[in-house]
Amino acid sequence: MNGNVPLLPLFDGLDPATLLDYTPAIHIRSRLLSDQANQTRWIRLFGDNIFTLAPLPHPDDTGLEPIFSDDELTLPAPISLAQNPYGA
Repeated sequence: MNGNVPLLPLFDGLDPATLLDYTPAIHIRSRLLSDQANQTRWIRLFGDNIFTLAPLPHPDDTGLEPIFSDDELTLPAPISLAQNPYGA
């Protein structure tokens, strides 16, 4: 045996969502996403950029579905220091 044990069979019969409050394991959260395949393609695109310095294409040129809606990408209006609800 080479020490590489497949982990998924160890969780047979267990709902992985029950572990979310007890672990920061991003793999569980990722696996539970309904659009995980699309998110994985975006991760690969950004990984190529980070690790090989490949230029990022314009989002419209990726052929990928956006993972954020236009509303989620809208920035709130700027506030002044005097408007800061958390104090100076």
